[in-house]
Amino acid sequence: MRLPELLTLPSAVALRERCLALFALWGVPDRGRRVRVEWSGRLTTSAGRADLRGLRVLLNPKLLSRVPDKIDETVVHEAAHLAAHLLHGDAIQPHGAEWSRLMRAAGLPPDVTHEYPVDGLRRRAWFYLHVCGGCGSRLLLRRVRRVRCGRCKPRTPVLLYRAPQTDEGLRALRAREPAGAAGVHRLR
Repeated sequence: MRLPELLTLPSAVALRERCLALFALWGVPDRGRRVRVEWSGRLTTSAGRADLRGLRVLLNPKLLSRVPDKIDETVVHEAAHLAAHLLHGDAIQPHGAEWSRLMRAAGLPPDVTHEYPVDGLRRRAWFYLHVCGGCGSRLLLRRVRRVRCGRCKPRTPVLLYRAPQTDEGLRALRAREPAGAAGVHRLR
């Protein structure tokens, strides 16, 4: 059996140079020279992200290694977000007219979403059950939140349970004693 060749992704330095060339094309002021490009393992199904405050382009190495021919398109998309922000400020829409003009100026259509293969990249989704340690009231949520019981004192501890976001996980959390159910984990 032949092993697949390992793909070498472009360096962050080379991708930063691409951003700087785009900024020059778009007439971005000198403060755009602070732009950074990073490969981020924290991204799951988005190809990239523009960090407007940190002036960074974050790229998903797991996803873009599946479609290496789309790396430049993703860099242009995210760099256009940064450039639109630097040129027009905070009051613009993320995929508004200003961003669209920059994409067209770079020779690309202003596509908002991608159709890249994301199979196996999604993180597991969870249900969270918050149980008041005082009165036993329960609150089932899709996110972990700092929850205080409205009936008890604010300092009453709240127990937190987690189960997979499936019908079985939901049934387990709705059971009288979730800690004994399969797939349920007590977090605090």
